[in-house]
Amino acid sequence: MRIPAGKFVMGSEKERDRYAGNDELPHTVELSEYHIARYPVTVAQFRAFVQESGYQPEEDWEKYNEYDNHPVVSVSWHDAAAYCEWLTDRLKDRGWKIQLPTEAQWEKAARGTDGRIYPWGDGADPDKANYGDTGIGTTSAAGCFPEGESPCGIQDMAGNVWEWCLDRCDCDDKWNIITDTYRDSIADPVCMTGSGRVLRGGAWGSSAKLCRTASRLDSPIGYSYWHYGFRLVLLSGQQDG
Repeated sequence: MRIPAGKFVMGSEKERDRYAGNDELPHTVELSEYHIARYPVTVAQFRAFVQESGYQPEEDWEKYNEYDNHPVVSVSWHDAAAYCEWLTDRLKDRGWKIQLPTEAQWEKAARGTDGRIYPWGDGADPDKANYGDTGIGTTSAAGCFPEGESPCGIQDMAGNVWEWCLDRCDCDDKWNIITDTYRDSIADPVCMTGSGRVLRGGAWGSSAKLCRTASRLDSPIGYSYWHYGFRLVLLSGQQDG
C-alpha cells in the first residue's frame, strides 16, 4: 500500500490520549514516499523462506506457527531481517529492496495524518482488533478484522502481533524508550544507536493501552516470542521505473 510523502505528527498528546507516555511526546516528522505491506508476514510466507533458504529459526518455531494464514510469530529481529534480505534477493531483477519499517513509517501507516489514537479512531474496540479484550487468546488470521483498518487501508496495525521495526533503542530507569530520532522537524528518521529494537502495535494478549498507534515496546535484538511478528516496507526510491 502506497503511503505518500509528507509531514505528520508522531506521538500522542496527553490532553487527548490519557495513556500517552513520556516517551510518546508529539513531534512533526517528514517522510518520503514508501510502500508498506497491507498485512503482517504470514506463517506460509515465512515457511517458504525457511524451506528455500535453509534458514534455521528458533527450535520451537513450528509449535507456535500452526496456521498458514496467521501472522508468523516466535521470530527475532534477526529472523525478520534475514527474511527481508532473502526477499530482496528474490526480487533483485526488479531492483527492489525490502526492509522492516522505521518507527515513523509504521506509525504514519497506522494512524494517517489526523492523529487518531487507534487505526480506526480514538476509542478502543474489541470488535476491530485482536487484543486482550477480544478474548481470542491467540493469533487470528491476517486481515480478519477489516473494520479495524487504518486510514491508509492497512490491516492488523493494532493487536494480533507486535511488529519489529528497523529502529534501535535503549530504555531509561522508568522503562521509557529512548532514541536519538524522537524529536521535532526530523526527516526520514531511523535510530541506529541502542542495544534493543523497537516493536509496535500490541498483540493478541495486550491491553488496549498497548495497542495505540503511538505505543512503543523495546526488546533485545535476538529475542523471539510468541507475540512477535513483522511486516515489510518497500521504499519507492528503490524501485526501477
